[in-house]
Amino acid sequence: RARVLQNIGEVRWRQGLYADAVDSLLSATHEAERSDDLDATAEASKQLGSAYLLKGDLDNSVRCYQRALRLYESLGDVLGQANALNNIGAAYRRQSRHDETRRQHICLWPIKWERRGKWK
Repeated sequence: RARVLQNIGEVRWRQGLYADAVDSLLSATHEAERSDDLDATAEASKQLGSAYLLKGDLDNSVRCYQRALRLYESLGDVLGQANALNNIGAAYRRQSRHDETRRQHICLWPIKWERRGKWK
């Protein structure tokens, strides 16, 4: 159920229906939490951050991305961590928080170095 709600949310934000996307992705996040599915919770949190970002709610966007980052770290999902760090940097950039943006992208360097040539 969480994955279905997540897919609906993604379709909504791709359609530009950001408020509807947020509603679906909040439901997806709650459903994933209820079923103890950490991967689905991380993915829904990341997508929720993107919906908030596109809606212009940058503070909630960063909070969702940071939550996704913590979940990806607990899962050992390096690619998920890299995506979350990149997304946090993008949200900070939209807020003109350039020092924080730079810090987020610097955090990506060790991941990129470690994973060079292994992204396939």
